[in-house]
Amino acid sequence: MSADRQAQSSARVATSAVMMGQAVGIAAALAAAKKVDVRELEPAEVRAIVLARGAQLDV
Repeated sequence: MSADRQAQSSARVATSAVMMGQAVGIAAALAAAKKVDVRELEPAEVRAIVLARGAQLDV
């Protein structure tokens, strides 16, 4: 990819932003389904769902 310094900076964080968005969406849906506040969810449960959907968390 050929781009200037500012565009390269944005491209570097794009993968992290997509992965965070996926996890946040899963957490929101899970909280809604359980009728609880998202802060009441177990992080391990959200992580397990994210991993089951093929996400790679060690990028």
